[in-house]
Amino acid sequence: MIKKYLTPILLIIISLLSVSLFLYKMNVSPPALNADEATNAYDAYSIMKTGRDQYGTFLPLRFKSFGDYKLPLLTYLAIPFIKIFGLTETGIRMVNFPFVLLFPLIVFLLSQELLNNKKVSLLAAFFAGFAPGLQLLGRQGSESFMTAFFLTLSFYLFLRFLKKQTAKNFLFFDLCFLISLFGYHSSRLWAGFYFLLILFFVIKKRLSKLYLLGFILVVFLFGITDIIYKPTRVSNLLFFNNIGFSLKINELRGEDGNRFVYNKLTIGVKDLSSNYLKYFSPQFLIISGDGNPRFGYPGISPITIIEYIFIFIGLYYLFKNNEKWRYLILAMLLFAPVSGSLSWAGESINRTVFIFIPILIISSYGIINFLNKKSLFSYLILTTLYLILVFYSWDFYLNHYPQRAIVLR
Repeated sequence: MIKKYLTPILLIIISLLSVSLFLYKMNVSPPALNADEATNAYDAYSIMKTGRDQYGTFLPLRFKSFGDYKLPLLTYLAIPFIKIFGLTETGIRMVNFPFVLLFPLIVFLLSQELLNNKKVSLLAAFFAGFAPGLQLLGRQGSESFMTAFFLTLSFYLFLRFLKKQTAKNFLFFDLCFLISLFGYHSSRLWAGFYFLLILFFVIKKRLSKLYLLGFILVVFLFGITDIIYKPTRVSNLLFFNNIGFSLKINELRGEDGNRFVYNKLTIGVKDLSSNYLKYFSPQFLIISGDGNPRFGYPGISPITIIEYIFIFIGLYYLFKNNEKWRYLILAMLLFAPVSGSLSWAGESINRTVFIFIPILIISSYGIINFLNKKSLFSYLILTTLYLILVFYSWDFYLNHYPQRAIVLR
């Protein structure tokens, strides 16, 4: 009887522990609202009171904010929390409460669809509940965190759709992905990923072309809002639109004069490759994370070295065991850093937070397979090491990070 309910009981415990950590010192670390949290909170308050944003626009699909025309999902979802807690730090940060609570469950469900292994899925859910790289964004009024939630849910719903291939299941997937498009700008690139994925299954004649058309329609509807609002934030962040990129090429040409070697294409490919590979480096994933102190700090490891090592072991076992969705898992992992790689602003957890979903699933798969038939002592050693490492990251974040005074926008 207990065994029957063990999995849901463990998931509930993981979720409650995760959300308890979320609530602990919520307004101490991070130590103050950043500019994005403040403007989102005020827009939510203004919508609640007048139906208009701070610039007087009625129920906008983009919020002008600082002229960057923010996507609206977080602001509208924040309204009930602003209503309950007022125009306060708690009011805007509580918007992620339901996503922090449900994230371990969604990771469990996705892992189950991908690998059908409850031990792996429970471990992935546990890692998702406590990984600093993922949860630190949840503690802020962050659009990228909830967007990662809806992207994770959309992958689960997509796999369910492939299994049942009903219009209802496709509608759930389509709607979920549409919500993610209104969450954070990086989700635009995932539209291209899904397009190629659906096209692949259409070519393989496992899907009707109507589903591809349905997906294109949803992306087109979202695209109309881009035409109306013409957001400049996305184009301004692209590294090849940055003045520094052009100055770098001009400097190299001035020193050598060879346009064939030094041009936008060659230097662009070089910079893009360099940016991309940094997202898989120990420096980013284990040591310092995001270079922006709002989202990372030396001493706060996005994941532990244990999870990092087992990424490679997990990939080995995925292909050794010939797992059905091994190529999809690998594609999710390899595609996740693309949005951050295109930016001139350095390594960014904020733009690539979804990378932790395939990482934690792969790492969990590696651990479970590696420890299979190993002694209890091996489990205890690995568990103890993980708990010590993750404790140090959280201790630094909760007790030391707030005292490292840095003026941020």
